Formats: sequence, C-alpha cells, structure tokens
Amino acid sequence: GKNVKVIAVAASVDIKANKQSILNDWRAWKPEEVVAMFKLKYDNLKSLSVMLSRFKTELAALKSPPPAEYLKQLALSATEYGAIKKQDRLRRKRGAMSVVVISNADAIVLQALQYITSSNPKLLYAALIVLTGMRPIEIARAAEFSPKLNQTQEHAGWWACQTKFAKRGKRPAAFNPCRDRPFLAPSYLIMRALEIVRRRWPCKKLSSVEVNRKYSTHWQKILTQAYPMLPGLNARLMRRFFACYSWHYFHKGMFIRQDSSTESSLVGYASWVLGHQELDDQIIAYQSLRVDPAPKLELFQLGRALKVPSAKA
Repeated sequence: GKNVKVIAVAASVDIKANKQSILNDWRAWKPEEVVAMFKLKYDNLKSLSVMLSRFKTELAALKSPPPAEYLKQLALSATEYGAIKKQDRLRRKRGAMSVVVISNADAIVLQALQYITSSNPKLLYAALIVLTGMRPIEIARAAEFSPKLNQTQEHAGWWACQTKFAKRGKRPAAFNPCRDRPFLAPSYLIMRALEIVRRRWPCKKLSSVEVNRKYSTHWQKILTQAYPMLPGLNARLMRRFFACYSWHYFHKGMFIRQDSSTESSLVGYASWVLGHQELDDQIIAYQSLRVDPAPKLELFQLGRALKVPSAKA
C-alpha cells in the first residue's frame, strides 16, 4: 500500500539505491513517499531542503521527466521553510557579533591587479574573485554584462551594467534588470578574464549543483595558493571584502537617483553592487568585515597603467 516504500527506506536507509529507483521509474513513487524518504535520511532541515531541491533538478533533467505538478509536490511544508529562514536569520545575527578585520587589503588588491593581466585562467579566476565580488557560479556562467550604462559614472571605464545575476530564478523581470556596478579594475580587463576563464572551465550545460561538485575544490585551491597573505580566504569572504573595499572608491557613484550628490551607505552600496533583490537581513554579513587601515592604493592610476598582450588573449 501507500507506506510500503517508506518502510523499506526506513529499514535500509539506502538513499542512493532508492534515488536511483525513483530516477528509473518515478511513476512508481508518489511525491509524498519521495519526501518521506529524504526526511528519514536528513535530520537537518537545511540539508533536507538542499538535497531535495538537488534531486528535483535531477528528475527534471530526465528524458521523460515528471510533470510540473509532481515536481511541485517535492517540497517541504511552509512551516518547515519558515523554520529554515529563522535559522538563517539567527546565524546572520551571530555572525554580525564577530567582526573580521583585514589589515593587508591593499596587498591583496595589488596582487589581484597583477593577476588580471595574465593569460593564465587560474590567475584570472583568482583576480576575478577579488576584483568583482562575484560568486564562483557567476564567474563560471551566470553573470552577463553590457558596456552601456544606465547613468553617467565617474571613472566609467571601471563600470559595466550587469544584466544577469545568480540566484534570480528563470522568470523574466518586470523591470529593467541592467544594474550599473563597478569593479576594482577596468571593465575591459574583467570581460577579457571572464572569456578566458569560461573557455577553460565550460559550464553552460551544467547545473549549479554540477558546477559546484565538479570545480569548487579546485577553485578553492587556486585561491589558497594565489593569496597566501590571507589564511582562510574563500570566495564568500572575498565577496564581503569586495563590498567593503570598493565602497571606499565608488560609494559616491550614481545608482538609483540621477543626483551627483548621492552617497551610499555601506549596506545600501553592498546590496546594490552585489545584485541583491531586496535590502534585508542578509546584508548584515557585510557589516561584520572591516578593512583597517583604509585603502590607500591609487586605484585608478594603477588601472590605467595595466597592459595586456592582446585584448583577445
């Protein structure tokens, strides 16, 4: 009857075999049976949500996938999703109580500026993480840019208009998604680096989960080797670092209002340039990192002096 498969899962807890059984013949499994199987395996709500979502992606990629209504039912309850959000808020609040201070910020950025003129994909990836604040998945495939800005910016050569972001879903936006955002190097060097990195690690046909599974360990090793002056460095920390460091150079840029007197707070600036859809409590993390001493690099003078062997290297 209805509970036969669930009982079998509880006895064996062989989720790998059961997942394969579902992929081979999903029609033999009711959506509630699939969810029950995952709940038996994963006690942690966040892990449960992530693993269920990943499996739903696998099912949707089958040659004969389940209908949308079936996939929609492979979900947790509203109460469970609410509990996950509450856990995330508490984690952010705890993180805000501990401030990370980076005292060698100029050295990190100077190293990244040296890497950005290379033709080595590894060095270019390391440079992009520091100079753009983008997530690895955005560097790999998700982010897209236009050279045409919405507004006239000072040091316009360091800006581009971002037209696609990670974590935005696939629904078309009801408004113009193109968002002016700056980099810590001239934008033509950033676009050149993205082209080379994406040729080296092709990801267009991979899901975000597959990209992470295939490349994340390798990319983390690249960062560790590229910036030995900052132990514990990772892409998430550098995303926060970019927001705090670049704010010193670009927070007087024009973002929403066409007003030359506009000046952004750190939280408003970080939310805008990193592509957040809403200014909510996820931005707390960007207040728990401090660059001390403040940046002293002549960033724009250094950027104008950068040379590359070829624009299409």
